[in-house]
Amino acid sequence: MRIEVLYVPGCPNYEPAVERIRKVLASESVEVGIRAVSVNTEAEAKALLFPGSPTVRINLENPFGPKV
Repeated sequence: MRIEVLYVPGCPNYEPAVERIRKVLASESVEVGIRAVSVNTEAEAKALLFPGSPTVRINLENPFGPKV
């Protein structure tokens, strides 16, 4: 399993999102790293199909939005 959290620097919801993911993983005894992806430019956002900050992707798909 691959988990990524895409965010813009300064996003107030980034840290709480990562903490919630860690808690859920721990509650299920799942050990998976979380990759943080900082999105710094509009070009990066377009290339990553970044809908907003933060965005959680599991196995490259956003479970809360359209498929990537």
